[in-house]
Amino acid sequence: MSGEESRTAFAGGYFLVIVGTHRTLPTGPMWPDDTRSFDRPVAPVMTWLARIVPWRHLPGHPKLWLRMPMVLIGLLLLISVWTIARRWYGVAGGMIALALCSFSLSLVEAGARLEPEILAAWAVFGAIFTAMATAHSTYAAPGSLSVSRRWNNVPLFALALGIGMAALPSFLVPFAGGLAICLALYLAGGNRARLWNMARLLLFGIAMAAALVLLIYDFQVHELRLRVLTVTMTGGPLRWHDLLLPNMWPLLALLAISFFTWLSQRRHRWFGATAPLIAALLALATGHPAVAAPFLALFIAGVFSDLLETRFRRLWQATVVALLAAYAGLSLWLLRQI
Repeated sequence: MSGEESRTAFAGGYFLVIVGTHRTLPTGPMWPDDTRSFDRPVAPVMTWLARIVPWRHLPGHPKLWLRMPMVLIGLLLLISVWTIARRWYGVAGGMIALALCSFSLSLVEAGARLEPEILAAWAVFGAIFTAMATAHSTYAAPGSLSVSRRWNNVPLFALALGIGMAALPSFLVPFAGGLAICLALYLAGGNRARLWNMARLLLFGIAMAAALVLLIYDFQVHELRLRVLTVTMTGGPLRWHDLLLPNMWPLLALLAISFFTWLSQRRHRWFGATAPLIAALLALATGHPAVAAPFLALFIAGVFSDLLETRFRRLWQATVVALLAAYAGLSLWLLRQI
């Protein structure tokens, strides 16, 4: 287990003995060697997941059962990426986005451990796209949508935002919530009635998310503030040397082609390609590559779905297939080395 997993699995139950300025740990295969995350508080959501799953009593490997909720959340995130990409970019774009996420080492690593990164990735993705769906509902003519249909995305928005903030109490989730609101207001357009309906729906969702976070933290606002400051201070910057991994070169090639195409041709700078790029840059700037991976996949899929409809589509088909095959092969090779 990693230090984060052990602290979560045992509900923070490290009995650290302070000897001068050094801390001594219990020894054994279940106790990790690294102590880098000991000073960072464990999110209550992660502790609840470790307590709900009876991983100590199920047959087989206990760590597999302990990590199973994160694996399922990772699969749910892949289903969400496939659904959005297929709806926005067609089947080809959906397959590109799904392949990029499936072989992303940052997502695989986040979804294979009892750590909050994959839950935050799912929460940020869900908050942004449910806010967009809420904005689309404001275009319906008055009386054409029932009250339940108009409000059904608001609880999902609140759930995603609240769980994300509870699982990873850093500045990423508030920034992602602000981005979701800005994108939703942009989609609502300049119509005053739509803007008012959009603001009312989102404000209600934010209030529900705040109530959920306070409920999870048992209304201990000072504890939440401490967790936000601690996680933000100790989270660390993005490890840029990870870009030197062998499997990153096909992804960087796809990203470079997509970015220069987006930059050079106005027809590619439509909302479906620009919004994921903004979200990905936000996640990378806050040092969360696993959160950025789904949005980068959507950006690449959005640009290449347009390129596959040009007269050079056979060239682009061969390019994307070759780079995706190289990316998948190198990712699998690196995973075998772990």
